[in-house]
Amino acid sequence: THTGQYDGLRAAWAALEDWKQVRGIQEASTEGENGVRWGTRTEFYLTDPVKEMDPAKWRTDLVLLVRGDADAS
Repeated sequence: THTGQYDGLRAAWAALEDWKQVRGIQEASTEGENGVRWGTRTEFYLTDPVKEMDPAKWRTDLVLLVRGDADAS
């Protein structure tokens, strides 16, 4: 979960990528001639900016599909 302005999402995805690699978690993706095709990556915007006007309180869940069994601890 990323908390803060949407312009921080790129850094949040990079942190999730680092977390995944340190743990040896493999994402559901394939390599093609045009680059990586992700199985599933999505963002859920949990905060309505109209109701919560303070961007520091906005919450966004980052979700990705992983392969097989992995130790996510």
